[in-house]
Amino acid sequence: MSVFPSPRRRRPTGPKELIRTYDSYRRGLNTLLLDSELNPEEVRDATNLQLVGKGILEPRGGTDSFYRADSTGTVRYMADFYTNNAVQLLAITDNGFLTKKNGASYTRILGASFASGKRSEGTQVQGIQYLVDGTNPLARYDGTTLLSFTSLLRPTSLLITKSSGASGTFTWSYRISAESDVGETLASDPVTLANLPEQLTTDKFVTVNWTNASPASLVRGYAVYGRESGYETLLTRVPPNVTSWVDNGTTIDSSVFPPTTNTTGGPIAKHIMSFKGNIVLGNLNYDNSQVLFSGAGPNINRFTFTSGGGYVSIEKNSGDRYGITGLAEKEGKIIAFKGNSIYQVTISFNSSLGINEATVQKLIDGLGCISAGTVKQVENSIMFVGNVPGRGLVLAKLDYEPNLLTPTLRYQPISARIQSIINQVNTTRIQETHAVYFNKRYHWFLPLGGSAWQTIVYDLERLAFVGPWTLSNTWETHNHLDDSNQEHFLIGKSDGTVVELSDSYKDDEGVDFTWNLLTSRDDYQRPFQLKTIVDAKTKLRNVTNGIVQVKYIIQDKNGQQVTAKTAQFDPSNTFLLAGWGSRRIGYNNRFGYTPSSGNIVTTETVKYTLINKPNVLSTQIQITSSDGAKCQILSSEVRARQTSVNNVPNSWRG
Repeated sequence: MSVFPSPRRRRPTGPKELIRTYDSYRRGLNTLLLDSELNPEEVRDATNLQLVGKGILEPRGGTDSFYRADSTGTVRYMADFYTNNAVQLLAITDNGFLTKKNGASYTRILGASFASGKRSEGTQVQGIQYLVDGTNPLARYDGTTLLSFTSLLRPTSLLITKSSGASGTFTWSYRISAESDVGETLASDPVTLANLPEQLTTDKFVTVNWTNASPASLVRGYAVYGRESGYETLLTRVPPNVTSWVDNGTTIDSSVFPPTTNTTGGPIAKHIMSFKGNIVLGNLNYDNSQVLFSGAGPNINRFTFTSGGGYVSIEKNSGDRYGITGLAEKEGKIIAFKGNSIYQVTISFNSSLGINEATVQKLIDGLGCISAGTVKQVENSIMFVGNVPGRGLVLAKLDYEPNLLTPTLRYQPISARIQSIINQVNTTRIQETHAVYFNKRYHWFLPLGGSAWQTIVYDLERLAFVGPWTLSNTWETHNHLDDSNQEHFLIGKSDGTVVELSDSYKDDEGVDFTWNLLTSRDDYQRPFQLKTIVDAKTKLRNVTNGIVQVKYIIQDKNGQQVTAKTAQFDPSNTFLLAGWGSRRIGYNNRFGYTPSSGNIVTTETVKYTLINKPNVLSTQIQITSSDGAKCQILSSEVRARQTSVNNVPNSWRG
């Protein structure tokens, strides 16, 4: 008998188990890296998906008709106009008319026209909506009447005659100006007549004649000035259909002198914003680098220094072909974007000169804004799309640099993770790109090809991208706040219609859209060791309307990617299985089971799939639907077992 105890035998152990769990996608879309380089919380594709909660993905909302903005024509502008505790939804299409929503249709507002094919901009100041399009003069709308600031030409061919009894030693002078709804022209050059009495009467009178100002349709009346040469004052006003007046000695106001400027016309600019009760314009037709600002209060329509207005040209003729490309406000200062740079404009009162002056500070060189339609105030930042030489288009934020003693505005590009999608933009349509901020997401609409669009969404709560969204025909967007304080995500189309994007809709105007999730590709931190993929589970919440497919993709020992198994969530069936080897979680398939009746529409449902695939390098999961299915993608898990390190394929051996 041995005096030594028998050695304890070790129980044999099986291959090490490897598990990859996906239960959050909060880092969003990343197309910069390879699938195998992604973080498990990043995804390779999130087509038509959006993030909610801690990082759950769900299909975006659908679209449905909201109203018709005009009979036809691409929608170029939408805005809310607030008046008398009500909201008017305004729009401009390529038809050239300003319209307002009237039920499911529209009402045209006549009085000014807008250029076809050009994006319009507007802003509301002192209860007036001011509008520009880069081609036509500034226009204004007060809730009832639309007026154009089209300049009138002053009256001409002034002729003075006297009655037979009018004689004397005095010489009188007369001038005529025309009035529009906006202002008054310069008065005509003075015309004098000698040998007149000092006092004109009903039988000793002078008749003044003139020709119509042009365009005659915009004339609302004429003002007659006279009599002392060089000191003419207002004598009378007459209706627009009157082009003669008899001076019989009557006057209405001897203290009003002829105007020194023509105030009937308005500036022609591409960009507009309100600023401290003033109108600010950018990119004028005569100087694309100029920022022009109006006076305030009663001088809101005037842009001269004497009325509190002014201007500044920012690096004119600097080689920047775009000029001013957008305007914004940041803490009491104007932010002026150019194509390759960004500036801060400060307006201050010069007491010695008695005028408002603008001073300019360059904030950023080498990056500007490519389209005013992308400039949006987002929380405390200004987001915009710019072009960086040598890099291309970028989505950027303009905000104060943290941890600096002196507040300094800096830009931060945030779109590197989706650069491959951005590079698909049609550069000839680059200035058509636009954005809207809605539900804490910055929705960026990228023009592709001749007329196609693609949408990338930046989630401000999770600081992550999702998309692309396959919304087509998205020429203009607007966040509309209705009379009930409900927000609506509106999209203007090329046929004059406006649709709403909402989670309440499951499809795009009756057509199902495909959504798709593709996760990172995972090698379980063992890139050269083959594994056996045992099984997988996926949990979805509230599957409705259609079928959801879950594809478990493997990369075999030869580097080929194939779909190993497909699971299917079908709300029309009761616990539909994924095929041979599938079983409902919680049941042992060795002894079989009888599924009980139930419905997966309003529950969290797990689908178990037996895969049993050997010689696998890595795995990836695709979850998709093409028939209008709605659900929330909660989590997925793949279970694998590693094989021997000596299991090396012959094709690898040198």
